[in-house]
Amino acid sequence: SAHLTSPTPTSTSTPPTMTLKNVSALGLLLLLSVLSACASASLPAPVKDTPGFSMLNITSYVVEAVYEQSTLYTLPESTDVYAGSPVRLLHLRGTRQEMGYAYARLIASDVYEIYHQLISQLSMTARLAVERFVDYQWTNFLSVQLPEEYVQELQGIDAGVASLNNRTLKEVGKIVRRVLLLANLPSDLPEDLVPILQDELDRNPDNAFLRRMLAYLQQEDEQKGTLARDPLGLHCSMFAVWGTRTEGDHVYSCRNLDYAPDTGINTHKLITVWSPSDGAYAHAAFGYTALYGALAGMSSQGVSVHEANLEEDLETFSGFPWVLRLRYIMEKARTIDEAQTLWAQTNNTVGYNHMVACEADAAPNGHAAVAMETARNYTAYFLDNDPREANAVHVNSDNQAVHYGDPLPEALYRTNHGYDSFLAEHYQWWTYHAYKWSQERYMMMYYAFMNYTAAERVISTVEALNITSIVGDKSSDASDPVPAAYACADTNTGTNILSVMYDLYNQHAHVAWGKGTGEEWRPAACNTYIMVDLKQFW
Repeated sequence: SAHLTSPTPTSTSTPPTMTLKNVSALGLLLLLSVLSACASASLPAPVKDTPGFSMLNITSYVVEAVYEQSTLYTLPESTDVYAGSPVRLLHLRGTRQEMGYAYARLIASDVYEIYHQLISQLSMTARLAVERFVDYQWTNFLSVQLPEEYVQELQGIDAGVASLNNRTLKEVGKIVRRVLLLANLPSDLPEDLVPILQDELDRNPDNAFLRRMLAYLQQEDEQKGTLARDPLGLHCSMFAVWGTRTEGDHVYSCRNLDYAPDTGINTHKLITVWSPSDGAYAHAAFGYTALYGALAGMSSQGVSVHEANLEEDLETFSGFPWVLRLRYIMEKARTIDEAQTLWAQTNNTVGYNHMVACEADAAPNGHAAVAMETARNYTAYFLDNDPREANAVHVNSDNQAVHYGDPLPEALYRTNHGYDSFLAEHYQWWTYHAYKWSQERYMMMYYAFMNYTAAERVISTVEALNITSIVGDKSSDASDPVPAAYACADTNTGTNILSVMYDLYNQHAHVAWGKGTGEEWRPAACNTYIMVDLKQFW
């Protein structure tokens, strides 16, 4: 186990120091809570060291299957950590089509299994309606702007599936595309689909199917629940820190995915490494078998990519699917400037906060990360210590102007709200607890960085993991989730299903997934973080 530090949570007065304890489990969930604003920063309390979670360095990779140049590994040391369900690593090599082909040959049956495990929870009528909608949206909108590289990879998957000669698995290519679209859905369903369909109708005013679908979603009856039996409240977090704050000035960065917990997908944990033969940079993604893209990722050039939901009403599917767009950045960019140029050349879809961190830009007083606050046809770029963030004010439900931004130099952090004034006008969570919880987690990161500075303690692996684990959602108690952030209770609450911390200089990824099911389910931020040294796969 490691000794970790405990930052002070935000409050209108200086609160007592809270500690992160008993961290040793995994998980999945969604929080969609309800209320208003949070106070600005006050002087942080002193840092204290406390017993914390365990970390496990992976040293063994057992070959499970090989196809041509590509290999599927099992990480046996993770078996005990994940209750008999080990992490696997899929290393894809070759041309774009060869990588897609190998993906199908090596894990098509797993893709089929995880998809049907989830979709079977719907009635047949609901399933057919969802699949028809998703297939239509993919074919006519979300796939249109895909770069040729990814078109070829998907074609390779189709060819690989066909070569299996298995009638049961013949739909795997379609499943991969469906999952790419489902990953791109906005948070609050079905209402967040309304601006997407309205945008499509504006482009296609005579489309009867879109008109029927929009009318269906706007109905105020029980049918509305078909696409939204469980609304997807996404409460994610991310940070990057570097320069004088860190050991050796290097970049440490984080990505937490807080989503629907205990769905069963935690038995399909997968690290995917792509090594294209066309000169693109090798890169890795951390997530689940059926998702052919990056929920979180790092490249051979020391670039990490990040995402968190940003709930606003300017949305479209006429853009670049974000889980592939993040791969696009990893395989083409080495620096913040290159990443920002690539981003500006491609189009957004629904509202997200994204971030790119780059070891090549790490230096005292430098800018080693950029945040992108996005909506349809609009991106606001933020570096660390941005004056727009420092001066950000919103008017709360009591008609009071509330300051809510506390940026720092050599650190950049986001949760589920933004600081661009235009996007603030379109933000949908100001009056909900979801915003309050977003602001509280933002301040947890602020206090953590301030505390370490006050203690004259540079951030290295242990400190970065501590901050990562603290801000991963661990409680479904909307009334007061802050104390739960600092202590992992032995309960099945929380929504943190994936928690990743990157050491970009050493190219180490520290990853935790949700674990267990039912009463035994535990969030990722409360489990053992496994460390994978990715240099051996580049």
